[in-house]
Amino acid sequence: MLLIAGTYSDYTTGFVQNKAYVLKTDESGNVIWGKTYDSLNHVEYSTIYYYKTLELQNGNLILVGKTNNLVSGNEDLLLTKTDNTGNIIWSKTYKSIVWIPGGTGSADYYYVQQMKEDPGTGDIYLTGPHWATGRNINKLDQNNGNILWSKMYNPNNGNYVENVFGIDILQNEIISFGKITSGTFTWVGIYRINKTNGDTIATKYYSISDAQAYNLSFLGTDPMVRLNNGHYRISGRCYGFFGTAPLYYQQAVCEFDENLNFVKAFCIR
Repeated sequence: MLLIAGTYSDYTTGFVQNKAYVLKTDESGNVIWGKTYDSLNHVEYSTIYYYKTLELQNGNLILVGKTNNLVSGNEDLLLTKTDNTGNIIWSKTYKSIVWIPGGTGSADYYYVQQMKEDPGTGDIYLTGPHWATGRNINKLDQNNGNILWSKMYNPNNGNYVENVFGIDILQNEIISFGKITSGTFTWVGIYRINKTNGDTIATKYYSISDAQAYNLSFLGTDPMVRLNNGHYRISGRCYGFFGTAPLYYQQAVCEFDENLNFVKAFCIR
């Protein structure tokens, strides 16, 4: 089974109307059901764009997207919960205190990199980057979308830019993986976070130690994956220079064990 989310422009009414859609298909691509979602009844925004889906344990769905806020000029975060056939149960927009009103790009930079359901409580955790303001984790009540807690994590008060690989939900804590960049230097930052209140329990940082690896940096990171052996894998596009020869874009992969110790890493040209 596949869940596909996206957006399209509808010109049938005589003016451009941006709508969202979600399709559920079988593994051969045959459509089981499809739903479209518009913004005609909303006064604060006029577009909808869904880009990520999460199927819950009971078969319901959480859709993640963004909207254009007609009041602030920003693009707000949009979360929608539906039943197992796409009918809306609740839909909410969320605004960040770090977004500068009236701006887009770095002023309202945010996307949900990974979203997971707590298998024990059903709470929803989502994580994403806030440009130079650090990575963010939100804990939501899936029954109504209310925020239970929301925190940002930055190792140097905005002097570093963070990207996010993803999170793992354990019994009492969250494991958060991110990429931290300052100038030409890059680290992998791993945080252990208390599930109850979002407080940081411990941190680990790893940097590139190869003397020839200069300006090697993950870009467009893929979601973090928990492997069958309990290890963690992070990966993404990267670029860099070895000596004076540019390697341009390639693929980087790092593996850490269940205790967050480094196992191995490599790049593929």
